[in-house]
Amino acid sequence: MYQRFEGRVFSASEVTTGKPAPDLFLHAAERMDVAPSRCVVVEDSRHGVQAARAAKVPVDRSGAPSVDFADMSTTIRVSEQTRDRFARLADATGRPMTQLLDEAADALERRVFFDQFSARYAALRTDSRAWDEIEAERAAESGAVRDHSS
Repeated sequence: MYQRFEGRVFSASEVTTGKPAPDLFLHAAERMDVAPSRCVVVEDSRHGVQAARAAKVPVDRSGAPSVDFADMSTTIRVSEQTRDRFARLADATGRPMTQLLDEAADALERRVFFDQFSARYAALRTDSRAWDEIEAERAAESGAVRDHSS
């Protein structure tokens, strides 16, 4: 796909002010020697849509029909390598990059939770008093589980 757009892909690093300022889209139109109104922006971020509209460039949001821009915050700057990784994953899975970022954040939150859980468990195992209390609770609970008197 890159071959189709080679020489017509522009980055915020090429302008002074990034989205939501219109600079990037105006720069792209100028570089391609085309009036902004004769261009089209394919955009999936709220700030990108704002920038395109400010530049008077028509916006195609079909790449993200289910995105609710009211729930979005700001653009996150990532390295080109990271952006390319997410682009490859988006192509491979057919999911938008915003969804992949949400899933990556969810996975990291789970990992942090279990790392903290494991660390706390290890700390409990080294605290003999606390561990004795836990063992006593377990013993009391296991006796109740075996109680068939009711």
